[in-house]
Amino acid sequence: MVGGVCTVKDEKHNCDEKDVGILMKVVSANYSLFFEQHCSGTQDIAILELEKNVPKGINHICLPQHHNVDELLDSSTRMFSYGWGVDPRKKGFDIVPVPYLQKVDLGQRMPNFECQKFRHDKPADTFCTYEYADKNVCSGDSGGGVIAKLNGRSYILGVVSHGSACRDLREDSHFFPVPLTFARDYDRFRCAITADLCMHLDAETVIAMALTWSVFSIQNEFLNTGQTLSDPS
Repeated sequence: MVGGVCTVKDEKHNCDEKDVGILMKVVSANYSLFFEQHCSGTQDIAILELEKNVPKGINHICLPQHHNVDELLDSSTRMFSYGWGVDPRKKGFDIVPVPYLQKVDLGQRMPNFECQKFRHDKPADTFCTYEYADKNVCSGDSGGGVIAKLNGRSYILGVVSHGSACRDLREDSHFFPVPLTFARDYDRFRCAITADLCMHLDAETVIAMALTWSVFSIQNEFLNTGQTLSDPS
């Protein structure tokens, strides 16, 4: 597991050595529910326990369940996502991931009834956003966080699932949400979130979620906003 905003040192893309991800060994993982559901559900998220604490200076994402943030459910809430997915507009990166973390403005959440017009088989624990012809999530971005900001804090609202092909943007993007109902059982891996996903917030050993690792450093100013991200696979 690597936490950082660059995968390699690259002066051309403002990737200094201090921005390159730090390798963090995973000592245990929990993802059994996906297989218990016969790989047919949306619960394809793993929780990871790291060998060491996340280094100081790496910002964490907030779970809305721990805060009074009902405003995030408002249809006007603007959402963003981050990832290293391919970018068809950039030479050399149309089939391989870019070396730096990208950010895309997803706009507002699509009403559920409208999303179901596009996805008749839409799982109950998903939501949709509108796609843009010039920017979207792409191949390599799935699993990244869908976040929103409120009063200076960033909150995780969902996990990127899939969308239209980057060169054929017609349909809505599809995301797995983190519901606002939460079983506050921190001492065991039991939560009322998608895929029984939870964090042991009181332990010194960090339990890292796959959906947050790409947004540890979202406050870095040099992130490239508005990049064409891709259709996750």
